Amino acid sequence: MTADETCMVPLWEEVTGRRIRVQDGWLHYVDLGERGDPATPTATVVLLHKLGGWVADWRHVAELLAANYRVVAVDLPGHGGSTMDESSPWAHPPSTSARRIAELLAALGIERTHLMGNSLGGIVGVHLAVARPELVDTLALVGVSLTERHSLERTLDNDRAVRHLFGPGWEPLPLGSAAAERAGTDDPRILTEQDLSRAAAGRWVRPSERGVGLTGVAHLLSEVRVPTLVVNGVCAPYRVYDERARDSLADVRVVTVDEAGSFVHQERPADVARHWQEFVAEQSSEATAGRPRRE
Repeated sequence: MTADETCMVPLWEEVTGRRIRVQDGWLHYVDLGERGDPATPTATVVLLHKLGGWVADWRHVAELLAANYRVVAVDLPGHGGSTMDESSPWAHPPSTSARRIAELLAALGIERTHLMGNSLGGIVGVHLAVARPELVDTLALVGVSLTERHSLERTLDNDRAVRHLFGPGWEPLPLGSAAAERAGTDDPRILTEQDLSRAAAGRWVRPSERGVGLTGVAHLLSEVRVPTLVVNGVCAPYRVYDERARDSLADVRVVTVDEAGSFVHQERPADVARHWQEFVAEQSSEATAGRPRRE
């Protein structure tokens, strides 16, 4: 793999990202590994953003975690600063993104990591945890649709239903009044940033969403063998999946955060960081005490 030049990250002041070559393009990432004490080995947490998001979605949570962890935030294929060789496929499955994240981890010398993902990032995290469980210590799903597979007919119906949110070439338009309902928040700063990050992803937004629908994730939950934290804002539409998480995941904790929606990590970053650190600390304590790891 070949590393590319560094570049400044939008909305994340004084932070630079780096691009690295993967099988079919370039992945852009931010590595805050230098923030901790270099003499003290630290665990790694990899942060994956929402559909149409970018690494800066995680900037507040990342800064809170960076004192104690190596924090790596990644732009998923076609999003933010990650550019693919193909302009955009009709559908891009999350399993392909998971393989690209595994390539990045190998390139960075990361043998094990904690994964935390919002929306699309959480679905990619599930696929990676199932396909490559040896890489994952814990999984955190922050505002994630634990959807079943959609048929091609339903996917085409969804295309028609959301067509007004995209331009002639399926480039995303500003969401306007639809944003608050979809996100479960009316915070103008978050909604404005969402339009900016969707514009950066461009024609990769709808293919990525089609890939999630056609692949689904509900059928994979019973195959996840790592401790999993599910976090939703109290106003998040994805709370409808809380029971599915409890019923299907072998080792799960479900947390609800007040005064937040689907982007709880942007609205209440301190709460998300606290819940996650408490969860990971408990998992580490139990592992030290000899709890057998599920394989």
